[in-house]
Amino acid sequence: MLLSVRPANVLGQIAYKKGCIETVIEHLKTWENKELVLQALDEIIDVHGRYKDFAILTQEETIKYIDKITGRRSSRTSSSEFAFAAA
Repeated sequence: MLLSVRPANVLGQIAYKKGCIETVIEHLKTWENKELVLQALDEIIDVHGRYKDFAILTQEETIKYIDKITGRRSSRTSSSEFAFAAA
C-alpha cells in the first residue's frame, strides 16, 4: 500500500517547530509553482492551529508573519497573485 504524501503537508509539519517557519518560507520564496506555494502556506497556517499546544507561534502570529513576508493582506485566499516582500 502506497501512502500519498503531499508536499504541503510535509512543509506544514516542519514549519510549526522552533526556527523552522523562517527556513520553510525562505525556500518557498524560490518556488515557481505558485499553486503549490499557496497550498503550503494554507497548510502551515492550519498546522499552527491544530498543533497550538506544540507550535512555536500561534495561528494568528503565523498568519501575520506569512502576510508580512508575502505581502498579502490575507493568507487565506485562493488568489495566486502575491509577491514575497523583500527580506
